[in-house]
Order: sequence, then structure tokens, then C-alpha cells
Amino acid sequence: MDEGKFKVEAQGASILITLGYAKLTHEELNEWGHWLEETSANSAGLVVVLDMRSVLIISSVAIGKLFKARKILLESGGELRLVTASKPVLDVFRICRIDRLVKVSTSLEAAQAS
Repeated sequence: MDEGKFKVEAQGASILITLGYAKLTHEELNEWGHWLEETSANSAGLVVVLDMRSVLIISSVAIGKLFKARKILLESGGELRLVTASKPVLDVFRICRIDRLVKVSTSLEAAQAS
């Protein structure tokens, strides 16, 4: 599925969502958030890898949406994994302790392994 600024692809036992945004706010997350809620409700054990390597800025509301996505996936036995190469985004994940709750990788290969 290609919805403009995000692309969804099946990758073996997981689903890869590639974001094409430089700035990630709640509006952008809403575009794929509804899809995620419906898909995870119907797919037990779904692993979603969110490729955010193009994202340079993330809003606090978007961080809240990521926590919601994680909760939805965990409730259905799934998992959320994040990929980012942006130092500011990595710093935000560290400060908010997202990196303690979600696997955060700097490469797609590392996120998909495990």
C-alpha cells in the first residue's frame, strides 16, 4: 500500500511502514494510525517496523501516538520497532525513554533482525 508520504510493505513475518516526512506530527501519524489500529486488531502477533529515517523533527503529540501504536500492538501480541538515523530524534527517544520500551535501531537491517 502506498498512501503518498507513507508506504506499507509486507516483509516476511513483519510489516514495514516507511515514512517520507521530514517533520512528524500527529497529522502525519493519523494517516497510517487508523490503518494500524484496524490491521493489528485483526492480526495477532503483528510486528510493525516503522522506518523513520527521513524524519528530522518529531512533535510531542506524535510521540504520544507512537505510545498508543505500541499499546495496540502489544495488546494483540505484536511489537513496534522504530528505525531512525536522526540524532535529534534519537535524543528525544532517549529523553522520553522510548528506547527502553521499544526497540530503536539506526538501520533497517537491525530492526528487522530479531
